[in-house]
Amino acid sequence: MMSRFSLPGDAGAGEGAEGYVMKCPRCDAENPKKNKFCAECGAPLKPAGAAVHMERGYLAIRRGDVDEAVREYREALRLDPGNSRAHRELASIYYHRDMLPEALEENRRAVELDPEFGIAHYELGTAFYRLGRFDEAIAAYETALRASPSLYLANFRLGVIYYYRGHLDKAIAMYTRALEHNPDFKFIHYHLAIAYARRGLLRETIEQFKIVLAMDPKMAAAHYHIGCAYYYKGDLDKAMAHFEKALSLDPLDEQSARNLRTLKDLRGRFF
Repeated sequence: MMSRFSLPGDAGAGEGAEGYVMKCPRCDAENPKKNKFCAECGAPLKPAGAAVHMERGYLAIRRGDVDEAVREYREALRLDPGNSRAHRELASIYYHRDMLPEALEENRRAVELDPEFGIAHYELGTAFYRLGRFDEAIAAYETALRASPSLYLANFRLGVIYYYRGHLDKAIAMYTRALEHNPDFKFIHYHLAIAYARRGLLRETIEQFKIVLAMDPKMAAAHYHIGCAYYYKGDLDKAMAHFEKALSLDPLDEQSARNLRTLKDLRGRFF
């Protein structure tokens, strides 16, 4: 039985075709190698270039077929070995599969081919970050920012590294720069507030936690930390109010419960 749209000179499915190696660009049906037109929809067939395989890879990701996406990006690289974006897409897949050495290698290839590929430098840095290779992560993030200054997540990641290394002023500078590009990112405000608190800057700490709570009034951790800031500022009423709120949102918050008991005890004895 002939398929729909079969034309003279086409090879049918059982007529000695040399494997299904042609995909229709219109309906994605597999066709025998010798077909000139798709047996399903009649669209003209021609060998796919790298760009077609890149598009198929994107579509495969959208429908959740990651293995197919890998095959398509690999085929794009076979046809175009200098395709930095194919390497970057593979790196992203490997990163989310926790295949960090493979992600590193693909991103390295991407930035070798395109030294100005900012997002690839950023993702290279993030793979280094997850592997605990922080000096290499810093170098990659800094390169990403030179290539693409608006990559605020690179600033954020640098801030986190500097914070945990005890470089508080550098951390604050990185968080602040990140917020210049995305002032609505709640967790950057949160991390900035924590850095200010550790630096002993109570006014700035309270200001940042107010921003966080305006964005998310139910964030128990923010209520706890701003309560601590008010305590050190000497405003016990506001401190108690925030500890109470934190405890109402998270009844297992032992720190807020302990601080609240301490303040109530102080008030009972001295006020």
